Amino acid sequence: MLRRCSIVSFLFLSTAVFGCDFEQVSFSDALPMGRMGQCEQTADGRYQLTLEPENTSINPSPWYHFGVTSNQSDSIPVTLAVNGYLPRYLPKYSSDGIHWQSLPFDTADNKVMFDVPGVAGKMVYVAGQHPIGNQDYIEWQKALARTHNELEFIVLGKSKQGKDIHAFTRHQADNNEWLVVLGRQHPPEITGAQALLDFSEEILQESPLSHRFFNRFNVLWIPNINPDGVAAGNWRHTSEDQDLNRDWNKFTQVESRLVKEKLKAITDKGDKIVFSVDFHSTYYDVFYTMPEGYELAPKNLTSSWLKDLQDYTNGIFKVTIKPGSNPDNGVYKQFIADTYKVPAITYEVGDNTPREKVRYIATAAAKTLMTSMLSYAPEEYHYVE
Repeated sequence: MLRRCSIVSFLFLSTAVFGCDFEQVSFSDALPMGRMGQCEQTADGRYQLTLEPENTSINPSPWYHFGVTSNQSDSIPVTLAVNGYLPRYLPKYSSDGIHWQSLPFDTADNKVMFDVPGVAGKMVYVAGQHPIGNQDYIEWQKALARTHNELEFIVLGKSKQGKDIHAFTRHQADNNEWLVVLGRQHPPEITGAQALLDFSEEILQESPLSHRFFNRFNVLWIPNINPDGVAAGNWRHTSEDQDLNRDWNKFTQVESRLVKEKLKAITDKGDKIVFSVDFHSTYYDVFYTMPEGYELAPKNLTSSWLKDLQDYTNGIFKVTIKPGSNPDNGVYKQFIADTYKVPAITYEVGDNTPREKVRYIATAAAKTLMTSMLSYAPEEYHYVE
């Protein structure tokens, strides 16, 4: 039995909220990062949701986040189908939207099947990852502000849909070297988003190492560059159906232009961008770097950092490195390397890397990066033709 979803459009969000009502079960994606697609009840009694991207063509990351409400306590059989693509994110559920557990699942014919625990009259949440929405970043920054008086919180500007692009810095007037931390170009890449939070909190942790680091370096954080895509639960793109991490050469998107303008403002006053880390998720943990021998300064900073990270995590984590350069592709790390002649890295976290391991690696990465950056003298950060 096919049920057409009821659709309510909110002009100010430029997104659509879907709901499907059956005799005993209702589905809704009226949630932060909510997305589910079309619904039907199949002949075998299962509820099938067909996930669809915001547009095509697209690098597929079939995201879903929806709520299920039943009038009984029996489990609810759900099938996820992905229209023209393969599944990626394993199902998880929560009874409160805060605490999440993995769901047992099976696969067949490019579909994922699982049973959602039923709680009579109460919504149960299902998602591909524990969602981190726009409000979560705002609350995180509020918490940082309460414990870190030295941080300066700013708004770079507005997204295409009018959402604030938040950023914050920790800097001292006498420091002129900047680390830039960027996140959430692609909305569903939650493990990378979580790694950015852990990485950042470790850098901000009061310690002799962080004290030495901030006595020399400034840091600019832009943790959520694509709030429109995050709000819509997009698979990959902005509200204008563009991949931000392919826009750092043409700058067609207001979000990438705002970051470019902020970095230019830093260098226009005589300061120097010296390193940048851009957080993502993919199928496994990997660090995308610029190739060995690429004309950057310091020449060996990336390799020395990742060697230190490997030594630190030896036996727990294998550092996988994939160098690459494509000046015409419009990726962020290439833009940083070519514009400022300094190292940049894309830090990719595996979709299914366990939460505690994400935290451990990100914390280790922060410690070892601070140590590695401090090991180079200021003059070594200046590229010489």
